[in-house]
Formats: sequence, C-alpha cells, structure tokens
Amino acid sequence: MKKIILIMLIILLVPSVVMAQEDGHDENLDNEQLVDEILNKMDTSDLEEIIGQTNMEMNEYLPQLNLRDLLSSIAKGKFSFDIKSIFTGMAKYLFNEVINNSGLLSRLVLLSIVCAILQNLQNSFESNAVGQIAFNVVYLVILAIAIQSFATAIEIGKETIDSMVVFMQALLPTLIILLTSMGAFASAALFQPLITITITMLSTFVQNVILPMIFFASILTIINYISERVQISKLAGLIKQVSIVLLGFALTIFLGVMTIQGVSSASFDGVTARTAKYAVDNLLPIIGGFLSDALDTIIGCSLLVKNAIGVIGLIFLFLTMAFPIVKILALIFIYKVSSAIIQPIADGRIVNCLNDMAKSLTLIFVSVVAVAMMFFIVITIIVGAGNATVMMR
Repeated sequence: MKKIILIMLIILLVPSVVMAQEDGHDENLDNEQLVDEILNKMDTSDLEEIIGQTNMEMNEYLPQLNLRDLLSSIAKGKFSFDIKSIFTGMAKYLFNEVINNSGLLSRLVLLSIVCAILQNLQNSFESNAVGQIAFNVVYLVILAIAIQSFATAIEIGKETIDSMVVFMQALLPTLIILLTSMGAFASAALFQPLITITITMLSTFVQNVILPMIFFASILTIINYISERVQISKLAGLIKQVSIVLLGFALTIFLGVMTIQGVSSASFDGVTARTAKYAVDNLLPIIGGFLSDALDTIIGCSLLVKNAIGVIGLIFLFLTMAFPIVKILALIFIYKVSSAIIQPIADGRIVNCLNDMAKSLTLIFVSVVAVAMMFFIVITIIVGAGNATVMMR
C-alpha cells in the first residue's frame, strides 16, 4: 500500500508540458468569427443592389464600395474612411454640373442684354408700346427658361427624396432584426411600424405640400415682375414663409415623437434584459453563468454588426442625398452669377427675378436636406436605442 501511494505521489510531482495562449487573442478571434457568422446569415440583398447602383452612377467621382467588406471592417474596428476622396469627388461633380449649365447662363445673360438694348431703343420706335411689346416678349422667354429650370430642380428634389425613402426601407428591416437579436424587443416592435409610417408621411408631405408651395410662390414671384402695376410679391413671400413654418413644424413633431419613443423603449428593454440575466444566473446555479456569458457575447457581436450597419447607412444616405443636391447648388450658382453679371445693364425687374429664383431654389435645397437630416436622426436613434439597451444590462 505504501508503494502504491509513493508511486502516485511521484506521478503527480513529475512536471508536465502545458500549452497556453493569451486569453485576449482567443476572445478576439472568437468574436471576429462570430461577427463573420452573423454577417453571413444576414440578408442584405436590397442594400447591396442600391449600393451597386450608386457605384455605377458615381464611378467617376467615388471609389468603388463593397457592402460586405465595409461591414466586416467596421464591425472589427479596422475601418478607415477616406473622407477626402468623397468631398473631392463632390467638388468635381459640382464643377461638371456648372459647366453643363453654362448654356443656361449664356442664354440668360444674352437675353438680358437684348432686353436692355430694346429698352434703350424704345424711343426710336414710332410708339413706346411697340418697344414695350418687344421687351415683354424677350422677358417672357427669359421667364420660360427660368420656370423650366426651376421645374427641373423640383423634379430632382422629389427624386432624391424617393431615393432616400427606398434606401431607408431597405436599411430598416436589417436594423430591426439586429435590435431583436440583442433582446431589444420593445424597441423593435415600436420602431418597425412607427418609423415606416413617419418616413412615408414626412416624405409625402414634403413632396406633395412643401415643394408645390415653393413652386407656386416662385410662379407668383415671376408674375410679379411682368407688370409694374400688378404687385403680388407679398403673397409670394407669405406662401414661402408658410412653407418654411410647416416644414419646421413637421420636423419638430417628428423629432419629438422619435426621441421620446426611442428613450422609453430602450429603458424598458434594458430593465427587461437585466432582469432576465439575473434570473438565469440564479435559477440555474451551475450552467446559468455560462449561458449568461455566452448570451452577452452574442449580444455584443450583434451590437457591433448593428453599429456597422448604422454607420454604413449614414454614409450611403449622405451619398444618396449629396450628389443630386449638388445639381441644385449648380443651378443656384448659375442664377446668382447671372443676376450679378446683368445688374449693371439689364432692367431691375429681370435682375430681381433671377435673384428671387435663386432664393426659391435654395428653399428646395433646404427641404431636401431637412428630409435627409430626419432620416439621419432615425438611424442614430435606432443605433442609440440598441446601445442603451446593452449598457443597462
């Protein structure tokens, strides 16, 4: 018996070779593998289609972007975004748009010069009425060109809003699914109908109420300068002011509802998740801790993927908005330059009309940017709701 005990002690005291790795390396590797697995199981076909279309349309101004590569790099903390190339491409696009609209600039300037010549030669006609008629004909041609370009800007604004709505409709289901996977059931259940309804109502309101009001006010502004006896500038200004107030009112309500609902649902989800974690730890004494830790790991990786989707959503929403509104900026620049060039020689009515058209185009620009800002805030609130839920665990 003593021999057996002695042999066992010798075996236990013999040194053994042990292999080990750093815990951080293993944990990081497992997390990256779990992130890749989550990404592989996600259905992002709609987003990939939209991003592919953006790549085709803007390949001359932007680097080619791949959704899967971007998601993986952002979720793993390896993402480096070249902001300089984006703004360089936008500047190049703006320059090309100004060049493309140089014909509009030349037509406006030449016709304004013709109006100035006709006005100075009125005394050479047998009747001042003949000279005034000639002046009015050329002036109406200028106004027709202005209305046509303004209608083009309205169409660009509507198409841009439609594109942003389509992008949001493709992005939101993915974000909602990731919220659900993190245990934010109340936030997911609330955001799904609320956001769908609000973005549809907001975009429809801007397209069918705000933009037509701006267009109608611009037409009244043009009519105001046709005759010196008929003055309706105050009515045009009133309509513009009402459109601005309505837009601000809609955005305020939208922001208030989204913020309150986002904060309240995130708090509820956080408390629920914390209670569930406590129950698992205590009701299952042996394996409860392991289950809780595994669940935390999955939720953490889902959080990384959700944040990556949110960042990509913000980037591509900006690109969806930025390049179309550059076209509107180019038109604003053309009208401002035209009014500045012809001011020394042309009739004051033409100068003021072109300047007011530039102001109306600026309102279209502001309306589109306001809708984009609302969508930016929607994405930020969803991402923030998920982060708050995890923090409260």
